[in-house]
Amino acid sequence: PTCYSTGVMTYTCGTCGHTKTEEISMTEHTWSDWAPNGDENHKRDCLDDNCDKFETLPHEWDNGVVTTEPSCTEKGVKTYTCQTCQHTKTEDLPKTDHQWTDWSPNGDGTHTRACRCNANETKDCEWDDGVITKQPTHYEEGVKTFTCTVCKATKTESIAKTTAHEWGDWAKKDDKSHIRECKCGTTETKDHAFDVGTVTKEPTHLETGVKKFTCADCGFVREDVLNKTPEHTFGEWKTEATVVGKHYRECACGEREIGDCTWDAGVVTTEPTYEATGVKTYTCTVCGGTKTETIDMLVKAEEIVSPENSDIKITTPEGSNAVLNENTVLKVEEVKDEVSEDVKANVEIVVGNDNAEVLASYDISLILDGATVQPGGTVEITL
Repeated sequence: PTCYSTGVMTYTCGTCGHTKTEEISMTEHTWSDWAPNGDENHKRDCLDDNCDKFETLPHEWDNGVVTTEPSCTEKGVKTYTCQTCQHTKTEDLPKTDHQWTDWSPNGDGTHTRACRCNANETKDCEWDDGVITKQPTHYEEGVKTFTCTVCKATKTESIAKTTAHEWGDWAKKDDKSHIRECKCGTTETKDHAFDVGTVTKEPTHLETGVKKFTCADCGFVREDVLNKTPEHTFGEWKTEATVVGKHYRECACGEREIGDCTWDAGVVTTEPTYEATGVKTYTCTVCGGTKTETIDMLVKAEEIVSPENSDIKITTPEGSNAVLNENTVLKVEEVKDEVSEDVKANVEIVVGNDNAEVLASYDISLILDGATVQPGGTVEITL
């Protein structure tokens, strides 16, 4: 077989010599490399001399490469290559804008830039708001410097002298006044401006004191003597160790003053019990001294009766570990609100009757020294 005609396979019988044939399919073409076939297509041919078969396909162009850069005077060139047969085509690239250099100052308030094609351009400088580079005084002009925001060239202008003196710091001249000097040599003198003063040593009736005054302008310090006080200067109150309820204070001269302590409301430092007394401690709010008093033992009560209704009482049954202080008050209040379902259920359980009806409900509390307390054991409530 070939690429343009089928072949024949012949079979022979090994006994009698008879033959038979069968057709063999044509073979595939053996193609040449792709070659350009004009600017639009490329072509390949079958390599068999007796076969005239060929194929044609469009070029497969790449993204192109700039082979000549454009400039402001000449066009550029971009070359595309077929990725199959390597055929090429070109297209023109437009001229570019001028490729300017940076602006350069000309020294006359203008600046210039040039292109490599020898073109150039000149414009006026664009000045900023200026910066004071030398402060004016009342004896010398100042300087303000302006900078071009494009080429960085600078120019200056004079700033008029000031009319006010430029004073230095105040300095003490004498005990009554201070002085300051301007750069031009002019001086000015004023009286000290003293503050209200600070007592640095308190006077007593034995010794004079000291009050210091400071000038707010120059810092000069003046010290005045404060006269002795006509009365004693007592120190802090101290506890009188030998006499309870008294305290004393002393003056620097040795004079002593004795007074009665002022006691606070006291604090229970040892709680009383049913077996022992307690202790209450009082502290003087002036000297900090203390005194104590005994608190009576607690007394048990066999029965507590409601002050509002003597028919209501609480007692401690025999064998109970409950303790009722004799100062305990039985507080009984009738509950006016509707009884809760939980309470009704408890009543029915105790009475043993589902039809039981609550006729009245009471809130019962034990109050001792203004606080609610518990008896600590079983008690009997009688209504």
